[in-house]
Amino acid sequence: DLAQCRDKACLLKRLSGALGFDPARGDNWDALQSQLHDLRWLDGDGYVVLLDHSDEIQGAAEDDLDDALDIFDEAGEFWRSRKVPFWTFMAMRTTRVSVA
Repeated sequence: DLAQCRDKACLLKRLSGALGFDPARGDNWDALQSQLHDLRWLDGDGYVVLLDHSDEIQGAAEDDLDDALDIFDEAGEFWRSRKVPFWTFMAMRTTRVSVA
């Protein structure tokens, strides 16, 4: 849940907490990438990550969100090369705009 998350520090903290990462491994992009490559402690045949309320950080720190998405994309390639499903989804609110 990225609600009210507006910067890289918050984004990394939320991801770390939700995915159960070891906080001693660091809170930077390299640590996120490393930890996404080592998910063997999670049960299952594959991985799905839902980034809920992504629109909030997109509006406040779009570059940080883009960096995170690049890392998730790379993690997907890493797992696909091992024949393990890995998917990342973003949930965003949409605003309806009326044009007169």
